[in-house]
Amino acid sequence: MSLGASGVIPSLPKKETEMDQPPPSRNDRRPDRTPLPLEGFAKPPPFELFVGIDVSQEWVDAAVVDARGNLIRTAQRYDNRGPGFQKLWDETQALGAKFSAPMAYAMEASGSYHHNLLVFLLGKTDQVWSFNPLLLRKERVGQIRKTKTDALDAQMIAEFARKDGRQHPFSTIDPDQMRLRELCRVRFRLVRKASKTKQQLRRDLDILCPGLGAEFKDPASPSAVAVLKKAVQVTNLFETTVAEVEETLGPFYHDPGRRHVKAVAIQKHFEERLGNGGLEEPLTWEVRFLLHQLELFDEQVRQVEGRIAREMEKRKSLLTTVPGVGPVTAAIVEGELGDPHRFPDERAVRAFAGLDPSVRQSGKFEGDRMRISKRGSPRLRDAVYNAALPAIRVNPACQEFYDRLRAGGKHHKAALTAVAGKLLVQCWAVLRDGKSFELPEKYRAPGVTEKDEGASTKSTASLEKGKVLDPSSKFPEDQDGHSRGPDSGRKAPGRSPKPSTTHGPARKKRPGSGEVSSSGSSKKSATA
Repeated sequence: MSLGASGVIPSLPKKETEMDQPPPSRNDRRPDRTPLPLEGFAKPPPFELFVGIDVSQEWVDAAVVDARGNLIRTAQRYDNRGPGFQKLWDETQALGAKFSAPMAYAMEASGSYHHNLLVFLLGKTDQVWSFNPLLLRKERVGQIRKTKTDALDAQMIAEFARKDGRQHPFSTIDPDQMRLRELCRVRFRLVRKASKTKQQLRRDLDILCPGLGAEFKDPASPSAVAVLKKAVQVTNLFETTVAEVEETLGPFYHDPGRRHVKAVAIQKHFEERLGNGGLEEPLTWEVRFLLHQLELFDEQVRQVEGRIAREMEKRKSLLTTVPGVGPVTAAIVEGELGDPHRFPDERAVRAFAGLDPSVRQSGKFEGDRMRISKRGSPRLRDAVYNAALPAIRVNPACQEFYDRLRAGGKHHKAALTAVAGKLLVQCWAVLRDGKSFELPEKYRAPGVTEKDEGASTKSTASLEKGKVLDPSSKFPEDQDGHSRGPDSGRKAPGRSPKPSTTHGPARKKRPGSGEVSSSGSSKKSATA
């Protein structure tokens, strides 16, 4: 190209390009927060629409986005009750008909406020998601602006459903399973209340009569309740004789010598108690109230467990064929897991219960202690952990696994937590395959046939009846007045055991351990 006489490059003929056009207005740029117009499309976009719903106690906010992330409709508010649900459904379905696109609904699991809306939508369509709040927290924190409103939360939920909703499918469960799960949760709450009541009772006894708690490891045991009812009176607090205490302990101690020794030890604590600054009268009233509450909780738990047992008989569950799993534990596992086919492998099942290890590693640093994540259902985790102790006694696969971990130097609770994960996987395999539990060949005694093994498993499952698995169940006391069972050696009686915070070699899978197969030898077996 040659320069002109003035040394300036001559201008070229100007062509019309996109850069020469005026910049689009803000409304034409389609920002993320600007809803698309409902009119003006030559052809409706053939993709799915996502309804994000933010739920509160009195109302719900629903926003709609399309598969490209465009905001189709800003959040609208509806009442959190039947008429509001119907209005939300009618308007969103009309919007879907206008765009000729299917609708998918998503919401955050917000306590109990979302339950009625979830059930209503499940009765209309199967395209419904209920997300864990932990999943949405990352999406909310990732926003640059600090503004947080119900309308923005609804848009954020819809956007999360568009991007990652398919990776977190919601397990649609039938009404019978929902009823079973809620029955187990009612029992869970009653047991927790009873546990807190026992803690308060122990605190009052430590003030009124220090040392008495050492004589009864469980202050709610039948013998302890009988003695306290006799001794804790407002008019004559702890003013009993050895003969009276011995008479009270009569139904619980068959050996007269041991009964007399126990009565003398209890009476000694009564006589050695000190003044407590005028707290006797209010604490005495509270102890009597707490004893009545514990009796009421025990009766309520028995009623709920009876209803759970009848529900399990109607469902004809196969989980009780797993050695160490009783009706109550089977009901908790079946109710909390839901559809077993939504879990791709056993690692996902452990993670759902919070029994998966949380590894901490960065560069050359590797944590020497791996704690369980506890990011899962606490009710499911407590149930299988309570069942792990009897399982290592009656389930040969769990027993061999526990012994191997203990021989490797693992702590008792760490090994018990690993056994709980293994037992949960066995239960999941039974539900997934719809087959009764059967031990692998190497765990059977020599000469025992498959039919005999099935009869032995059935007999074992029928012996414990769920009592060994549950902290609220009453165990027969020994001659020291101590309850025999999984709760007998705990520091805080009445409290359900917590899974160990360490997780050792339980992640390693030993081939052939814990297999599940059908009762017939010709059918295919599944590995648990």
